[in-house]
Amino acid sequence: MLRSLVIALCATSASAIWPIPSTYTSGGEVLWITRDVAINYKTANETTHGYGSPSNNSSWSSDIVTSAVERTYDTLFTKNFVQWKFHPRFSDYEPALTSNSTYVKSITLYQTAADPSTIMKPTAGSVDESYTLDVLASGEATITAASSIGLLYGLTTFTQLFYECNGGGVYTTLAPVHITDSPKFPWRGLNIDTSRTFKPMSDMYAMVDALSYNKMNRLHWHITDAQSWPLEIPTMPELADKGAYASFQKYSPADVAALQEYGALLGVEVVMEIDNPGHTSSIAFAYPDLIAAFNEADWSSYASEPPSGTLKLNSTAVYDFLERLLDDLLPRLKPLTSYFHLGGDEVNVNAYTLDNTVGTNSTAILQPLMQKYMDRNIQQVQAAGLVPLVWEEMLLDWNLTLPSETIVQTWLSDESVAATVAKGHKALAGNYNFWYLDCGQGQWLDFYPGTSSAEYWPYADYCSPRHNWRLMYSYDPLGGVPENSTHLVLGGEAHIWSEQTDTVNLDQMVWPRTCAAGEVLWSGAKDASGQNRSQITASPRLSEMRERLVARGARKPCFCLTDSDASDLVAGFTTIAAEHTGYEGVADQILVDNFTSISDSVNFVDGIPLNTTMTTSRAQLLQQEAKLPPTGKVTDLFISHTCDTITWYFEFGTTPLPTRGIAILFVNAEKKIYKAYREINSAALLYNVGRPECTSNWTATVGDTGPVSSNSTCKSCLEGRTGD
Repeated sequence: MLRSLVIALCATSASAIWPIPSTYTSGGEVLWITRDVAINYKTANETTHGYGSPSNNSSWSSDIVTSAVERTYDTLFTKNFVQWKFHPRFSDYEPALTSNSTYVKSITLYQTAADPSTIMKPTAGSVDESYTLDVLASGEATITAASSIGLLYGLTTFTQLFYECNGGGVYTTLAPVHITDSPKFPWRGLNIDTSRTFKPMSDMYAMVDALSYNKMNRLHWHITDAQSWPLEIPTMPELADKGAYASFQKYSPADVAALQEYGALLGVEVVMEIDNPGHTSSIAFAYPDLIAAFNEADWSSYASEPPSGTLKLNSTAVYDFLERLLDDLLPRLKPLTSYFHLGGDEVNVNAYTLDNTVGTNSTAILQPLMQKYMDRNIQQVQAAGLVPLVWEEMLLDWNLTLPSETIVQTWLSDESVAATVAKGHKALAGNYNFWYLDCGQGQWLDFYPGTSSAEYWPYADYCSPRHNWRLMYSYDPLGGVPENSTHLVLGGEAHIWSEQTDTVNLDQMVWPRTCAAGEVLWSGAKDASGQNRSQITASPRLSEMRERLVARGARKPCFCLTDSDASDLVAGFTTIAAEHTGYEGVADQILVDNFTSISDSVNFVDGIPLNTTMTTSRAQLLQQEAKLPPTGKVTDLFISHTCDTITWYFEFGTTPLPTRGIAILFVNAEKKIYKAYREINSAALLYNVGRPECTSNWTATVGDTGPVSSNSTCKSCLEGRTGD
């Protein structure tokens, strides 16, 4: 039985591309590829360029291609994997590299049409995402597409043809290859909740990267909810100041813009949701008069989960709040998105019995008020030039009249999709019985002994059991939709609600299961014969995709410290070394001033300065524990950098620091220094953002001499470009 399974895995590995292409043929010839392979970018006028700067393309188009090419190099030569798991044990499965081996000689990218002007924020279906890929046995590779996004996807598929060799080198055994490919649905997304638990920006970038590698094109950012309001609104700073869980768990306008831009380069549009009028009790921390039924002890009578609270439905103050909120937010989002999600799910009518502007749960009274409320919101979204989205309840439960362009996101059933398109609206699918990634983790609520405890025993959650990849793979977004209405189903989204998912387990909750949704949305749930796609053939391909995601570090993109950054840091510490002969008696403020000066001169990400704070008692304690020599200048500073850690090692003359030294700075995932101390081995700055394979090393002599020298192999930085 085991042997037959291994044979099946090996037999299907030749087609280990995810998602499966529309058509695919391959041979059995070996090709090797090296870093110096030429990649040329041609446009419809037959002008050939080095990648990334065709004369008749917009800057966005060239940036998309440049980014895709550099990620291709990075994936092939830095984040590839050895295929040993997919062959019988101890088998000799790798080709021999000899003087007669054939190499990929060139890769030509040919774009047959100009990108639309909105390539950085396309509406669903406005970009031709198809591509054709040919790899000849003689070593010439060509990717042809009508758009820069098509070229990006073609390069993504190209990387999945190649493997790392144990003895060194990168190869494929599949030449010649011919692939034609295009997506079934134009909207292929993941909805991530950052209110129930905060996700650092590094996690958000990692989600975008993995989505793009699965040819998914939307990140739905459910950024606020009842539990917290982490989004900074500059004209209303109290929202995040009081509504976030902690001061360092906020998303700044710069954070939002950077994620949008990163997504646009990878073909992933970031669509933000401010859920309302329900799921808004976090607003009460800043504006208590706007919220009805806030944090009621009997929360289950007023909300789907604690804490209860909803924006009042007939309040001019609420209208003024929403006007001010969206006037601030929407213009900042608009340059890099065409959509805004207004929420509208799980509104509990009982909450309005405690709403002094309404005072009833009668739907006959509430329905016209909800219509007026949502009309106001939608009109503001449309006036900002964005397409509105709402959850299905606004259309199907509240029976609201919505503008025809409004996209309705369904989640409760296949019948919801059919009912939505029957009303003439475009729909997104994502039935919670299939595509809710948080399901099956058990209740996160505790129940009092008695009625509720008995009702919910043994405490499995409402969407149990866990939705494994096979269940997700079996879901058809078009299930129950009449054939003459399938064009109204734009696609769908998998969902990771985060009551029990934080940065520690986010990756394992989302990947590789979301790959299953990704293939359904790209390739369709049914094969050419109209049957559900085979799990037998999908399983080995998904197993390999898992390895590729691990190899590319589906966790956090790498942030590089450049030589220039190192020079600035060395200069700052030179000042400290020159002014102080020892660290005994060094005042807190002196350290803070120096650290602040250093951090302000070094912008790790997009010019955003770092911030510092210091705790006096702790700093003094560390000085005592370190037992540094009372005299003698710091003469040498050694800096060792990985994308996880930057280590500073000082020497006082010939006397090294004791093993237990002072940790200089601690940096969180948003690149803000929030502590100037940490008790670790040796003096170190923990730069907690990334991949162990990204490494850079500097050595500097502090004081008398010394330019900073570096040996850097740091790749795949935030902006998708090679590090210095």
